[in-house]
Amino acid sequence: MKEQDLVVGPLVDPATITKEAVQGDERRKDARFPVSASAEMLELSTRTRLSGRASDLSPGGCYIDTVSPFPVGASVMLTLTSESRNVHVKANVVYSRTGMGMGLAFTEMTAKQKENLTVWLRELNGQPAQPQAPEATRPYVQEVTIDEPIARAEDTGLLGALAELISLLRVKRILSDSEVEVLREKLSK
Repeated sequence: MKEQDLVVGPLVDPATITKEAVQGDERRKDARFPVSASAEMLELSTRTRLSGRASDLSPGGCYIDTVSPFPVGASVMLTLTSESRNVHVKANVVYSRTGMGMGLAFTEMTAKQKENLTVWLRELNGQPAQPQAPEATRPYVQEVTIDEPIARAEDTGLLGALAELISLLRVKRILSDSEVEVLREKLSK
């Protein structure tokens, strides 16, 4: 993956991320929209890959349906893909329930990815897409560089299609986790 300038902004308050799962406590600040998008995640400390399905999306995060979620506090690189949209962000796991899924809070994304997310959310809300505000008016704190080797938005060819198919077969429980890992290893060669 080419180096990208990521913008670190007030996307999530780190103080709200705890080591315990939130039980019945509503902490979401942003409007959520139902969505059906494939989710590919890479846990940054263990380099473990996981696939799932995003079932809701907001400016600050999303919920991923997956049988084996990452633990609360894990930091992941996430790629969400639907028919016409693709968003790539860094996120932290803020809620995790084995057998069900996990809640992710977005922590870092490029200006382009923020724009992609905003347009996607406007579409989900039934609004027409509007151009973004100029750079100077965006509320970003600083810029950092992260070069993380994961799937990119440009992966729309045969390998991308195969990766999507493998993810869908896993979500539908046609393939086991070990079978998915073997197939992904073969794809990466």
